[in-house]
Amino acid sequence: MEINTRDIIKIHSKINNWKYFPLCKWEEYEFIRSNSICLYYPTKSNKQIKTIIRYSRTKRGMKIYHRLLALLAKHVKVDHYTTFLQSFLYKNKSDLDIYNYIRLYKHKTNPDKKRKKKILGCKDRNILHGQEYYYHLTKLLKGSTFKIKSYLDIGCGDCKLTVKLGKLLRLPISKIHGADIKEWSEYTQERRKSLPINITLFEKGKPLPFKSQLFSLISVLMVLHHVENLSLMLTEIYRILEPGGYVLVREHDALTNADYILCDIEHMLYEVVKYNHDDAINTYTAKYYGLMEWTYIFEKYGFKYERSGYQSNSIYHEIAPTKGVWIIYQKPLKL
Repeated sequence: MEINTRDIIKIHSKINNWKYFPLCKWEEYEFIRSNSICLYYPTKSNKQIKTIIRYSRTKRGMKIYHRLLALLAKHVKVDHYTTFLQSFLYKNKSDLDIYNYIRLYKHKTNPDKKRKKKILGCKDRNILHGQEYYYHLTKLLKGSTFKIKSYLDIGCGDCKLTVKLGKLLRLPISKIHGADIKEWSEYTQERRKSLPINITLFEKGKPLPFKSQLFSLISVLMVLHHVENLSLMLTEIYRILEPGGYVLVREHDALTNADYILCDIEHMLYEVVKYNHDDAINTYTAKYYGLMEWTYIFEKYGFKYERSGYQSNSIYHEIAPTKGVWIIYQKPLKL
């Protein structure tokens, strides 16, 4: 799905009180999109990291470069970070060479769960994000007669967050559902079977196997940029969501070619470095959009924007290098 920003500006210039974003924001968006600092190269080009480094000599390029360093720092041990930068990153190496090198210095999972609790002040990330989403959903529901009676998480992965959010919403297990393809990355149907919720498999490019208007809340968390037929997916989400229901989306707020490259690099750090899926660098595809673009797309499929915010694992509100953002849309009640 392509978005013609000139048409967007032309349409919204006629609407003085457009309720989501002011016209000046769309004009700024058009300026940023038309003044990208670099070309986009897919993961199979094997030169995405080199591209970011090449453009780091400009003011805007340096900001992108710092985001790259922050991204790599999540995976490289602190003790080896300086050595890693000096001895390898600045050399003219391919992406796969750098990913293989990172494997030697990557973080190990800390088995000491008690110590981890003390450091983070929270049991795990699923609880943190679950509480955040629950907080914003209850704010929207305050004073409303609408009740969340059933919940579906599309692309649920290991379903841990699905269970956390469902329990916070005080839903019975029978009303908490997860849906995903049979297998992707390290997530398999075997791993999901141990969870006491309803798990449904669906096939790519086919309608979702649910009755119309079945769910009050649907979440799609870091899923839509992987969906090849986005039009079908959004049509299906609208169909199975009851009027007045909410869609909780988490995506990258990606506007420029540099944003797209950083998002690709983050996926490769997981697929190639963490999970050792070397072919991912040749087969990976995704389509990223920014917050304003997602809102424009969802509006075209009949949804209404409610609220949004950048995803953060800290009270300092540290925005991730790939700018993860959560957004809540509503399927309006029919008049």
